Amino acid sequence: RKLVSRPLEASLPLPVLEDDSASKHPQMPCLKLSEVWARYKFEQQHEGVRVKTISDKDAQVTLLIRIVGDIPIRNFGREEARLFKEIAQQLPPSYKASAGKSIKQLVQNAKTTISSTTFNNYVKNLTTVFKFAIREGYCHNNPLEGLKVKQRVKVSSLRHRFSDTDLVSVFDFAHYPMKDQKYPYRYWLPYLGLLTGARLNELCQLYLDDFVTVKGLQCIHIREGRAEQRLKSFSSERLVPLHSELRKIGLLDYVADLR
Repeated sequence: RKLVSRPLEASLPLPVLEDDSASKHPQMPCLKLSEVWARYKFEQQHEGVRVKTISDKDAQVTLLIRIVGDIPIRNFGREEARLFKEIAQQLPPSYKASAGKSIKQLVQNAKTTISSTTFNNYVKNLTTVFKFAIREGYCHNNPLEGLKVKQRVKVSSLRHRFSDTDLVSVFDFAHYPMKDQKYPYRYWLPYLGLLTGARLNELCQLYLDDFVTVKGLQCIHIREGRAEQRLKSFSSERLVPLHSELRKIGLLDYVADLR
């Protein structure tokens, strides 16, 4: 797909779009994209939104501005939305690590591009900015509506999965770490990952008091019980019943010894 020839960086001139919104809505504040984001970011911070969530949105607003320019949000229309979609989908997954390169250079040098799922996440986060702007009266519609890429397969089917052969290799007793070695997490984490389905960071941040008994059922409590414990979302907190195989290999005995 060819790269469009329109300016891509905020420093380059943009075509002047005819705007009659000022005459129709004289009371509407004329805020730029960056100014709207600054106000929304302030609100998000005071509402206790996770730092990572805000950081992700910040990166995506920055990308939007690099592609269409820091224009008044009321001037952002479907044309700018289509431009954002066309260019963003041509970016490499690691574009944020390529400091100093223009959008055009990133697109031209891309060997692989971001996935449809990643792009759809960009649209989802940017949509929250426009919803805030609509609520506050800075604009009257969300031009990103319907911009997501339609996927004909389940997102989960696109993820790389361990095959039976992979699992046999990982848990090969000839090479698997011993239980009583210097670094016991090397023994326990693969089993915990296999038999709980929890994310790696969720398992690595477990404390002894996260192993609980609820109504006679032994469980692992995935939660944010301490300042350093972080979950992907508030709904990620859960009780995971302890698999019988974990009891057989002595996980609860190991926890009891540490206590």
